[in-house]
Amino acid sequence: ATFRKREFELELSKSSMEMRALRSQVNPHFIFNCLASIQHFISKNDNKQAEYYLVRFSRLIRQVLENSTQNMVALAEDLEALEMYVEMERLRLQNQFDFDLQIDKSIDSEEVFVPPLIIQPLVENAIWHGVGAEGEKAEIKVEIMLGDKHLECIVENPLQETEKKKVSYKRKSLGLVLIKERLELLNGIYNTNCSLSQEDVGYISKRTKIEIPIETE
Repeated sequence: ATFRKREFELELSKSSMEMRALRSQVNPHFIFNCLASIQHFISKNDNKQAEYYLVRFSRLIRQVLENSTQNMVALAEDLEALEMYVEMERLRLQNQFDFDLQIDKSIDSEEVFVPPLIIQPLVENAIWHGVGAEGEKAEIKVEIMLGDKHLECIVENPLQETEKKKVSYKRKSLGLVLIKERLELLNGIYNTNCSLSQEDVGYISKRTKIEIPIETE
C-alpha cells in the first residue's frame, strides 16, 4: 500500500512539474515577441513575411502543445519543435545567430524517446544570453550523444554576456530551475542519475550540459 501511494504521488508530482515547465518554456514573453514581430511586418505592409511568420508560429504552438500531453516523445519530434522554435527566433532577431545541431550517428531519433521540452529551454537560454552582444553574430551549438540510460546534450554559446543580458538572468533562469526539478523526478521514475550543469569555457564561451533519461522501446 505504501509503495502504491508513493507511486501515485510521483505520478501526480510529475504531471504538475511538466505543466509548470510547459508554462515556463512557452512563456508569455516569447509569445509577445512573436506577435510584436508580426505586427512589425504588417506595419511595413510586408504581408507576405507576416503571414510566413504567423504560420510558423501557429505550427510551433501546436507542436509544443501536442508534445506536452505525452510523458515521452520520439527525439525526432522534440527536435522538430526545437528547430521550429529556433527558426522563429532567427527570424525575429534578423539572423543575428547561426544554429548548429549535431547528433551522434548511432542515435536513431525515431526510436529513442525523451521527456519533451527539456532541450529547448537550454537553447532559449543560450539565445537570450549570447545573441546581440557587441553586434557580433553568435553561433549556438547543440551536440547530442548516446549514453547508457540517457542522452547527453551539450549546448554551447560562444559569446560573452553583455550587462544588459545579465540583468535578465534571474528571470530567464527559472526555466533551468524547473528542468532540474523535472530531472530529479525523472531520476526517481527511471532509476537514473541524470543532471544539468553549466560551465564557462575560456573567456567568451558558456557550455550547458544535460543528461536526459530515455526509453528505447
